[in-house]
Amino acid sequence: MGSSLEQTIAILGLFAMHIKETDFTRSKWQHYQLWLSLVQWLGLKLLRIIIGKILGAFQFGRLKKEQDS
Repeated sequence: MGSSLEQTIAILGLFAMHIKETDFTRSKWQHYQLWLSLVQWLGLKLLRIIIGKILGAFQFGRLKKEQDS
């Protein structure tokens, strides 16, 4: 099984394909809103993962620099 980041990107890719192939009529609007809610939730999750990885790398680099000096 892939990482959480890989899973999130895969789901966002599926959403993009879904949007591309969907003819938006009134009857599909509720379905679209559910997809949009999922993407918003995943987008926030993806942003948290990316920020966490950046901060983790920064912290690791700072600790490594302190150890080297």
